Amino acid sequence: HDYRWEILRDLQLGSKRGEEVAASLGLELKTWEVGPTNMTLAIYPHDERYQAIAQRIGPIQLLAACRVMGVHLHLGVGDLDEAIAVHNRFVSHIDDLCSMGDHSQGERLQLYAMMQLRPKPSVYASKEDFYRVACEEGFDENPRNCWHLVRISRHGTVELRMFGMTPNNIKITGWVSHCLGIAQLA
Repeated sequence: HDYRWEILRDLQLGSKRGEEVAASLGLELKTWEVGPTNMTLAIYPHDERYQAIAQRIGPIQLLAACRVMGVHLHLGVGDLDEAIAVHNRFVSHIDDLCSMGDHSQGERLQLYAMMQLRPKPSVYASKEDFYRVACEEGFDENPRNCWHLVRISRHGTVELRMFGMTPNNIKITGWVSHCLGIAQLA
């Protein structure tokens, strides 16, 4: 059973649906890795979380955050111990994965770095160490406030955020395969 064909099929179906919805609105989808410098900074008025982030970070970081566009991969894990182990496996691979997923000559990752407190996430020695870092960096109450390129999400996944946008669904399935090999989940 080859999961790559299922992922590719789902990506192609999602792309087709997205294009159909965009066309019905008189729009078209773009796969930019970095948005324009003059883009709107209008924040969802109905979403308190985004309103709070916009107020906390200020206009320069907000513009950087809004301009960054990427493909995020979520790897499902069984529990926090496994999440920490998988997370830790990725820390030493971040530079290579960033190079693999970059199509903007580093601009996207420079903008993304404006949201991070650490250029690379820590290797966590234990659950207690993970909690200590979460408290130090302010994501103990809400894991979504962690801006690391590899993070343990609130969804029970390890999230990888270093890949830029691409219209190439085959490339995305390659990233998935490569990451599953690192995670040792495949």
